[in-house]
Amino acid sequence: MTPTILTICEFLGTCVLRTTTIVAFLFPLFLALLILPSKPQSRFSLWQNRVQDKLSSFPNLPGLGSLVLFAVTVINLSAWFRNYGCFIERTTTQVAILVGLILAVISTLMAIKQAHTRHSWQKFIGIAGIIAWLGVSGFYLANCQTFEELPGKGPMPKHLWMNPPVAAMKCGDLLLSSHESDWKYHQVLGHAEIVIRDKDGTLKIFTCRMEKGVIIREPSEYVDECKRNGWDYWVCRPKKALTEKAMSAGTTRAYHMLDENIAWRESANIEAAKLHQKPETGFDWHGMLNGIHSPHRWTCISACHDILVAMQVPVQDYGKGILGFGGFLNPKEPARYLGDPALHVLDVNDQHIFTAK
Repeated sequence: MTPTILTICEFLGTCVLRTTTIVAFLFPLFLALLILPSKPQSRFSLWQNRVQDKLSSFPNLPGLGSLVLFAVTVINLSAWFRNYGCFIERTTTQVAILVGLILAVISTLMAIKQAHTRHSWQKFIGIAGIIAWLGVSGFYLANCQTFEELPGKGPMPKHLWMNPPVAAMKCGDLLLSSHESDWKYHQVLGHAEIVIRDKDGTLKIFTCRMEKGVIIREPSEYVDECKRNGWDYWVCRPKKALTEKAMSAGTTRAYHMLDENIAWRESANIEAAKLHQKPETGFDWHGMLNGIHSPHRWTCISACHDILVAMQVPVQDYGKGILGFGGFLNPKEPARYLGDPALHVLDVNDQHIFTAK
């Protein structure tokens, strides 16, 4: 997939997200129209009666919708709060709270308006929903206080060690850096690389780049690039210390991926030349849109994820999508790894320990 096609797909994906959000807002407003007072025998009143008659077979539809949405939110709330810095999770949480609260309010008003349900369980559903969603809103605001706003970029957890030197890096460290392409979504992190131990025992940086494919380079090159482009970076370290076997497995996997990527790129470019197409770089453009990467090529974070798995770091498998169906429009995001339970983000305490040595 070429960058031009990717841009079009990103635009379509954004349109789908915005359309879904608009529908989520309009649905409660539509229900609100059903309970507004109206003049008898007016066109609006007749329309209300017709729609209410069709919905009469559903007992308190807004209340049930609020409860179902609340259950889904509670199941995912911990992950959404951890990944507050990720645009997708943050927007999902905000929309869920707002829509759920509106549905609960409409449910209560509908129960009060209908005399025969004034003292029934349907009224209780609406009131309980309002209390529940206000509670979730309180937890959401409390979670926001654990993040700080980086001007022009987005939220990040407080008290983290920003831009640690090369000397502080270890094998297995996942390096998450800011990138201007994600700042427009109010999201700081947009790129990932990982530290591996090379065959000669020195540390190297491994990733997959849009313009180059899979690469292995010096840590100093990574730091210099971040400084040159004005990017900040943070280090996520496996909580469980890596064994010699795990570090060796990561190195073996990294060089296997490098050879595999080069072989695929050379083969693909022979075909591209015959068809007068742009040459392939070895980057997985499809992986920018879904959580399952294409054969023989990766995004930056999916490449790092494979290395962490090879090192037996129990990171979660992100980007699987709804019920695991491919994860379309739900790719692996570097921002999600910031809150992974298997990783520790170096903070100011680690900085103090390092500088005291």
